[in-house]
Amino acid sequence: MKGKNTVIARIAGAILAISLGLTLATCQAVNAGLGPKIDLYPPTISISSPTANAYLKGTIALQGKAADDMSLKSVEVTYPSASGSKTLTATLNTDGTWTCNIPTGTTGTDNLPDGQQTLVATAIATSGKTTQTSVIVNVDNIPPTVLVSTPNSYFNPLLKNSSSPTFSDYVDISGSAWDPSPITSVQVTLWDNKVPSAPVKIGSQPADGTNTWSTRFKLKDTDGGALTKQNDGDTLTYEINVTDAAGNQSTYYYHQQDVAS
Repeated sequence: MKGKNTVIARIAGAILAISLGLTLATCQAVNAGLGPKIDLYPPTISISSPTANAYLKGTIALQGKAADDMSLKSVEVTYPSASGSKTLTATLNTDGTWTCNIPTGTTGTDNLPDGQQTLVATAIATSGKTTQTSVIVNVDNIPPTVLVSTPNSYFNPLLKNSSSPTFSDYVDISGSAWDPSPITSVQVTLWDNKVPSAPVKIGSQPADGTNTWSTRFKLKDTDGGALTKQNDGDTLTYEINVTDAAGNQSTYYYHQQDVAS
């Protein structure tokens, strides 16, 4: 009986060993069949700059952050241009921050044109999953148009019967400005042009208002101005600098006298 039991025990052990081997082999086969990790979630992406509805000019630095639970392949930026939809690959840093420089204006067919535009940023994971986000901005590369209405005339040798207005206590300067973007400031500077090659600044001050603006300069030193009796007969000139929300600044202005002529 002992020998018989020994044989049965050996047979049972062999069967157990074979069964265990098959079980282990089966488990290993299942694990091997899973392959690499599965990317269940799409990447994330955000735009930090510029802010929505910002007024911009020149090259726009679009910036943000992107991430993926597995691996992030790239960030692409798409925007409209004169030649059609344009896509650029952003510079992607190891910390997930990214930046893309977008040219604007009318000098190139691939530039982002003036007006309200939508910029789209797409995060692309190595697995192929994508996520998009966008921001609307206002592009403006044109300086404001400025019209001076007061003083209502000025000396212009090209116009017949034109003469310079005469002032004593003060001088009022007013006008209007137009631009696709909001006007943010109007700065008026008054000059004593007695010596044209070396004009002397009398003063510079912000005007009241934006699209319609005005300011007053006191002239007499006895009333807080900068001129004395020695300045009687001097020719005064003025300079108008209007700035819009995109940062464009006017370089010249029109006068009502010229428009009406």
